[in-house]
Amino acid sequence: MVKMTCFRFNLDNPEHAKAWHHLHDFDRDRVKSGNTAVIKAVNEYFDHEILIHQ
Repeated sequence: MVKMTCFRFNLDNPEHAKAWHHLHDFDRDRVKSGNTAVIKAVNEYFDHEILIHQ
């Protein structure tokens, strides 16, 4: 099963702009796709949050 979602980036917000640029300027030889990068980042973020709040 495939599920889709979308994100809004406010490019006036420096943190949002940084994330936007990461998703559009990554090294395609090192990272398979933006989707792969987002999945890895989300999993690493929440895994870290779980660890520090246990």
